[in-house]
Amino acid sequence: MADQKNPAVDPFAAWREWLDHTERQLNSYFNQVMGTEQYARFLGQFNEFSLNMQKNMGEALTRYFASLNLPTREDLAALGQRLNALEQRVAAMERSGASATIAGSAAPSVGPRPTRTRKPPSNGGKEP
Repeated sequence: MADQKNPAVDPFAAWREWLDHTERQLNSYFNQVMGTEQYARFLGQFNEFSLNMQKNMGEALTRYFASLNLPTREDLAALGQRLNALEQRVAAMERSGASATIAGSAAPSVGPRPTRTRKPPSNGGKEP
């Protein structure tokens, strides 16, 4: 017969205890490592390497897109800026009322027409 007075044994208790102990040891070790000058130097070199790789990749992709005659990110950004400037100019013209003829919303305001000084030929436009 099984002993019914013993409480249920948690099968994962030993695993949790081991995991907690291991985590504390690793945290202690990495805190010591990250506090050294060597780690700071390594991290600086790694960041420099990463930035150089990113710059070189950007230049390579720019050359690749140029060879395919495709726009780069910078080209699209410049185009967006130009488009934004044009939209702002059109909006300013609309606010000032100067674009009424462009939008076709009103007839152009023209001053008085000049008087006609030339007379049509008397023979009905036929040469003699």
